[in-house]
Amino acid sequence: MIKGEMVTRVKPNKLTRRQEYRHNFKSLNPPHIWSPLEITNLKAWFEAGLGVFKDQAMTIPATATNDHIRGWQDQSGNGNHLTQPTESQGPTLQLAALNGRNFLTFTTAASQVLDSADLSPALTQPTTAWIVWKPIDISTYGFALDATTTSKRNTFLRNPADVWDAYAGVELKNITSDTNWNMHLILFNTTNSWIRMNGTTIDTGNVGTMQLGQIRVGADSNSIRYLWGSIAEIGIVNAELDATTIDKLEAYLQAKYGL
Repeated sequence: MIKGEMVTRVKPNKLTRRQEYRHNFKSLNPPHIWSPLEITNLKAWFEAGLGVFKDQAMTIPATATNDHIRGWQDQSGNGNHLTQPTESQGPTLQLAALNGRNFLTFTTAASQVLDSADLSPALTQPTTAWIVWKPIDISTYGFALDATTTSKRNTFLRNPADVWDAYAGVELKNITSDTNWNMHLILFNTTNSWIRMNGTTIDTGNVGTMQLGQIRVGADSNSIRYLWGSIAEIGIVNAELDATTIDKLEAYLQAKYGL
């Protein structure tokens, strides 16, 4: 440096908390990769890239595109696995098709659905669910999440009126639905419930007071309305998430799936 020459120092940009989480997830040598396993009271977690099987006993891993999935392992460690006894009624595996990640496609005509056993005990509100999914058919009810007992439901779906719809005895609806890949977070907490989509709260209000008795993915509790769409990931927490955890979870999902 020449004597007397002025030096301009560039102050590095300060990352927001959410940007920092996304950066750490994408980094080749991250200081820490956050995982949903860090969420307190996590009750179930399903990712299409982990624990998918061609048999109900979950002994034959699914490895090929269009394999029918008859077992989807719960990654939370709680053993709330999803199964299907009939091969044709299992959704099909799609490999590396969403930002390099797998997803499962459910077809209405084939009545494809996956169910857990009874949750023991049933989950009392507040309960938070997240879903990374894409409805395909806009003319029918697309049930992403429900239960097999009609009196113990925490439901999330897209209905034909272009509505995102949460239900636990009362409908909480928002007319913003589409057929894109979306990340939804849903809080089931009686009159203090909300729906978030891709990092933004899109509705608040009352969903009712029902518990969640089982986990059903791909159909309603009456086995009448089936999803025609794709699901990459689902998680269920028996608690209301704080703002910091919501930021971490949404940043994790956005980076992972390119949303």
